[in-house]
Amino acid sequence: MTAKLQYSYVYEGANLELTKGLCASSSDPDLWFSQENFDLGARPTEHDKEVLVVRTLSALTMCDKCPIKDTCLAEGMKDDNLDWGIWGGTLPAERLAIAGKPMAGHERYNKLLFSNKIRTRQALMKEYGL
Repeated sequence: MTAKLQYSYVYEGANLELTKGLCASSSDPDLWFSQENFDLGARPTEHDKEVLVVRTLSALTMCDKCPIKDTCLAEGMKDDNLDWGIWGGTLPAERLAIAGKPMAGHERYNKLLFSNKIRTRQALMKEYGL
């Protein structure tokens, strides 16, 4: 229940079509914001990092099947959403690149590294049929 309350701000406003997304009916809507919920104040263990990767891959898998992926991506391209969450099957670093925003700064650089890690993992999983 708490997760739905934390995530509910996505559905406020004029774009009610987002309520038709697969994420809206997920039992864990925070999957699409796992990186933001990750405690960056503490040094993460390898297990913590792998949990984050698995959660992100799970969200992206659902995005691939979502009927409103394009609408969601359009919402994700808004300035307020570029740096946060998974929108329309894209990670923050990917949306920042599409928008032509600089990757300067430690936080954005980490988003780029994370995005590369996720996309590499997806490619390997596809190559090996996993």
